[in-house]
Formats: sequence, structure tokens, C-alpha cells
Amino acid sequence: MRYLLDTNTCIAAMRNDALVLKRMAALSPGDCAISTITSYELATGIEKCANPAKEAAKVNLLFATIGEVAFDATAARESGRIRASLESQGCMIGPYDVLLAGQSLGWGSFSSLETRRNSAECQIFDWRIGNCHRFHDFGGHWPHAMAVLFSGSRIAEGQVIGATEGRGEHPVSRRVGVGDFLATIDRRLRIDAERASVRDRAGRPVPLLQQEGAPIRELMAEVL
Repeated sequence: MRYLLDTNTCIAAMRNDALVLKRMAALSPGDCAISTITSYELATGIEKCANPAKEAAKVNLLFATIGEVAFDATAARESGRIRASLESQGCMIGPYDVLLAGQSLGWGSFSSLETRRNSAECQIFDWRIGNCHRFHDFGGHWPHAMAVLFSGSRIAEGQVIGATEGRGEHPVSRRVGVGDFLATIDRRLRIDAERASVRDRAGRPVPLLQQEGAPIRELMAEVL
């Protein structure tokens, strides 16, 4: 069994997280590898931290123990397949998680999101918390339902909007999404989100609201 360590696991190891170090100690160095995707994230962290030299020394020590695996053409194809599958179901995970999942499948490993394919099933294991999630055809990690708490700005409080089935995994009534959440905030702040934009570091305009959505009507009635 081989493990492709993600950025959070690497950081936890460098911070001497007891659970992560225990799991790593049970493996030989050849059982683990670090993706060049993760190397990029770690390098970015070095450049942004208060003490780059100190952090670089920690990262170099980690790489002296665990080797790198390049993100190659096979990983790119697997990642594209995973992303297309997730997007078609409206349940994307983080962009780097998609790349690591694709690389781990192309590499024939588990990653320490620990991603694997078993027929149409994939398993996610987080070394940091020892927690295991299971989903099908890369369509889970349970992004289908979450809770958001609104308060203040004179909204109509004391409401529960929407419901899931008994396991709390899928909405069954009054489904709202991230776009609706953002549109609600913009409306309360009197921001024209459909037209408003911000500038990125290159000076290019980026739409403020990049996901379709509408203000959640139950929250729009002002409390006097």
C-alpha cells in the first residue's frame, strides 16, 4: 500500500502531530510520496511565512525522507475525468484535491485524503483525524448538504430553511446553494452583485458573484 501525502498531512508532520507521525512511523519511506502539486503548495507557504529560512529547513528535511512524484500526463487525464464527474453532479471538491485524487489513481496509490477506486466507489481517509468517508463515483465527500447560520443585518431570524433526509446527506426540501447564500449577503449590503466586480492582482475585473443564485426570500423580510 502506498500513500500520496497531501499538503495538510505534510504540514501536520512538520508540526509533529502525534497521530500523523504515528501513522508514518508504521510505514517505510518507500510507501509514501509527495506530489509536485503539494511541493508547489509548500513552496508557496515558505515564501509567504514570517521566517522562510526556518520553514524551508523543515520542508527540506521532509523531502530528505519522502520522495517526490511528478504530476504527469496520466495524472492529468485521471484528474480531468474526476473533475468532469464531480461537476456533472454539482459537488466539486477543492481543485488541488481533484489533482491529488487523479494523481493517486494514476499512480496506483492511496493518497492521504487517501483516495482509491473500488469499482465505482472511492474512499477518503484523513490521517490528521483518523476519519474515513466513503462515496460513489467520486460524487460525494458529502458536499450535497451543509448548514449556514445567518444573523444580524435586520434579517428575519429564528427560522430553519430547508431540510435533509434523516442521514443529513441530501436536501429534500427548499434547497438553496452557495450562490443564493452570497446573493443574500450582497442584497443585504445593497451591492448589485450582478454588475459588481473586483480587480485581481493583474488589474483584470473579476465578477463579484461567480455562481448563479438569488437572495433567500425568507431572510429578506426586515425585522423592525
